[in-house]
Amino acid sequence: MTLEPSLLERNWRRSIEDYLLSIPGEESARLIQLMRESRAAWVLMLPPASGARRALFLGDARSGTPAGLVRLGWRVTVQDPTTREFAIHRGAATRAPVDDGTQANESTAAASDPGKSDPSKSDLGASGSILAVESATTGFEAPAQNEPGGEPIPPPVDPASDLNQASSATPPDVATTSTRNSKGATPSQSTFDWSAKAPMSDEANGPTSDTASEPTSEAASVPSNELPGEAAAPGTRRPPPIHPVDRAESALVSEKSAETDSFDLVLIEDDSLASPISLPMAVSLSNDLIALTVDNPLGYKRSSGYRADFKRATPTALGHAWLHERDQLLPARRQRLSSLSGQPARAVALYPDRRDFAHVVDWERGAPDLTLGPAERKNGLKLLGRKLGLFPVLAPSFGLWSSKLGSTQTLLDALLDGIAKHLGAERQRPLHLVATRGNSALVLTRDWVVRIPLGHRPNAAMQQNAAGLLALQALDLPTPEPLYLGPIRAGQVDVLLSVESRIPGLGAGQLVDKPKAVARLAATLATRLAALPRTPAQTLDANAAHTLFAPRFQAVKERCGDAATAAALDHMQAETIARATGLTLPLIACHRDLRPKHVIIDEQGRGELMGVVDWSCLEQTGPPLYDLFHFLAQERTARKEWNASRVWHAFQDRNQLEPHEQSAIAHYEAALGLPPEWYGVIAGAYPVLFGAMAEEHWDFSRPLWIKRMFGIE
Repeated sequence: MTLEPSLLERNWRRSIEDYLLSIPGEESARLIQLMRESRAAWVLMLPPASGARRALFLGDARSGTPAGLVRLGWRVTVQDPTTREFAIHRGAATRAPVDDGTQANESTAAASDPGKSDPSKSDLGASGSILAVESATTGFEAPAQNEPGGEPIPPPVDPASDLNQASSATPPDVATTSTRNSKGATPSQSTFDWSAKAPMSDEANGPTSDTASEPTSEAASVPSNELPGEAAAPGTRRPPPIHPVDRAESALVSEKSAETDSFDLVLIEDDSLASPISLPMAVSLSNDLIALTVDNPLGYKRSSGYRADFKRATPTALGHAWLHERDQLLPARRQRLSSLSGQPARAVALYPDRRDFAHVVDWERGAPDLTLGPAERKNGLKLLGRKLGLFPVLAPSFGLWSSKLGSTQTLLDALLDGIAKHLGAERQRPLHLVATRGNSALVLTRDWVVRIPLGHRPNAAMQQNAAGLLALQALDLPTPEPLYLGPIRAGQVDVLLSVESRIPGLGAGQLVDKPKAVARLAATLATRLAALPRTPAQTLDANAAHTLFAPRFQAVKERCGDAATAAALDHMQAETIARATGLTLPLIACHRDLRPKHVIIDEQGRGELMGVVDWSCLEQTGPPLYDLFHFLAQERTARKEWNASRVWHAFQDRNQLEPHEQSAIAHYEAALGLPPEWYGVIAGAYPVLFGAMAEEHWDFSRPLWIKRMFGIE
């Protein structure tokens, strides 16, 4: 059931999880936001990587943007002396291989027949790498593994698969990245020092349809001062020792290094950290592209740095910005960049805020644009502002760039051209560009959904999704049609992506104020989910019940980070297995992440089921009723604005279910012949069933999340 990561990947995950447990909850929540690789999604609006494909990233090295740049074909140098070891360690765990020219045919074959994928091959697609962290004192960039002069590494562990033994998801070929210091020592994973980090600040750190997105809970979005348990016990890991760092061994890029160093892209993500390198100097370092993310003083709201936490600007603050900060407004910034580069400067909105943005909006070309569902259409003030052309005036953040060479074609345009050529289809216009919680860039056109992975182990999830869609094509449940999985050439690089048909409609999350439509949708889902492939009914003995539930409890317990939570999970596991033993039921194909955003409804919002998307977590023989239970619980969470713990406790008592919830569950139970006791088994184990899916697909666990989210302790 679990895709086995390579040894280096496992070390990376262990290291970052230990570190997140060792710092206050509010700092870890902001760091998790900063680490999102989907922060690089807006780079699709820049021209494709060219020249030597060298990119200089100026900002916090803990940002997920450098890893995202790698997936888009850039060879990245990170400049941030306070956190350089972080980038080295992450680069080692996430490095993508250079395409050897043999992958395109293999990836195409994998999409049409997932059983043909070769687990001995490296992860498909990206032509980039994180080469080094800049050390201006020596001018030395150590070669990455698999680059000339790099040292070989052990082969990755072959992954396992449970989808008809057909889908083989391949972890990336992992290589280390290092920069030697003046004494000749090379930082390594075994001696990595997590104390090498910059202070968190509002300016320095940032605060949707994809697998393994973070649970909507206090765990990721609400500051907390909770610390991990002090005693080393099951479910806890002692934080690594903290050692001082000799910061003199790593220097900022200086004027002297600028005389010899040049890049094809210089990207400034954080003005405060990049301040030693002025914008004129950054422009001089680039052969072509200069890009930066900036705040708008007139922005009507601003991210606090925590997930989904925004503060609206006061009239006083907006008035002050208009009177005293006009040099920081978009027109002035564009004019300055244009004068330095000698070419026009372009801009897109990073909405709602560069620290936590979901949409990339190009208002000048008209697309990609914001998604507007029924809820947004009721906001008359927002619609009026858009109609009057106020979006570029009041949007909180922008991505700004200029090309010295005058390049105008965007990477996104080049990829859509390549997709159309490969499919022999009409070239389509990008309607929406979404930076997902699952660390992908999601491009929606009229007929396509294009997923461009920017994060960890991208090929695994995409192959699983494609294989799942192929397996479900003959069923009554409407799902997208997989069209392509593999690299698409854009300029000098291959970018890994997948393409599937787009099901027209809206996410079911738009039904929060339409109870009749929710009831109609729940009834339809109950019927369609009960018709998924299943095994013959069998009586669960103690061994079978243990096999079904114990691995899920173990996956959550070993990363829960708290001794009391681990003990509570042990008790829950014993109770769950005891309640399940002796019950007769089938096992069934499970989506496992059936939240409202993965359910597509009609555009009029009547609750008619149009399709179910994102099958990358598909399990062939899972516990029946879980998918429907999960959908209803998540829908209640959004509609009532309850937290996860309150919903879970309410759903454990069937008398607290709303009529449409009771009706849907009863219909599902009757269709599968489930014993009435089975509902209590699923309700009691729900946090673990949900958590096991998340832990399997996350690149790292969120600290203490099951304790905070469900109150298990």
